[in-house]
Amino acid sequence: MEDSELRTITFKVSSEEAEAIGRAVRASGLTRSDYIRQQLLAPQPMVAEPLPKLPETRDPTILLHQILFGLDRLHHGMYIIAETAGVLPPEQLKSIADKTARDGIDFLGTIDERIARTRRQLAERRPAAPPAAGK
Repeated sequence: MEDSELRTITFKVSSEEAEAIGRAVRASGLTRSDYIRQQLLAPQPMVAEPLPKLPETRDPTILLHQILFGLDRLHHGMYIIAETAGVLPPEQLKSIADKTARDGIDFLGTIDERIARTRRQLAERRPAAPPAAGK
């Protein structure tokens, strides 16, 4: 890059901030300009809003909703990682997202039957009465 294309940007920080920046620069092994440039121009991770505190429950439907929400967040996070890192072309990422959405819809379409089957399997394994003491 030619000197005529370079621009200088200045800004003020507190002495504590300057010390923190200095420590970070030394730890990085970069020049201060390179470190600040890297920090400012690197893709920033998405900051998730704090989740609302949910009441504790043993209701299987509510628990299932919470599990599905967590899985959705994991899927979304993995998609963002792949997109940010540029490891897959956008068309392939879209294809993966579309397929997982279709698979998720297919899975949820049979969720009632899956829950009923699991409940039957659990009931078959559960003893009818607790064992007598000492046996």
